[in-house]
Amino acid sequence: MAEALFIAPNTVKTHLHSIYAKLDVHNVHDLRAYVDNRRRSFSPSSENEEILENDA
Repeated sequence: MAEALFIAPNTVKTHLHSIYAKLDVHNVHDLRAYVDNRRRSFSPSSENEEILENDA
């Protein structure tokens, strides 16, 4: 990942640590579970569609 982003491996570790802390997860398994749960709870309501359109 560091090579693809042209950054140092320790920079990747620092960013991952920050992401884990903000999401209150402790490892990649927990992160995947968090993402899966968020994905399932996201419903394609008209409000969400409007948000997606405005972000594009």
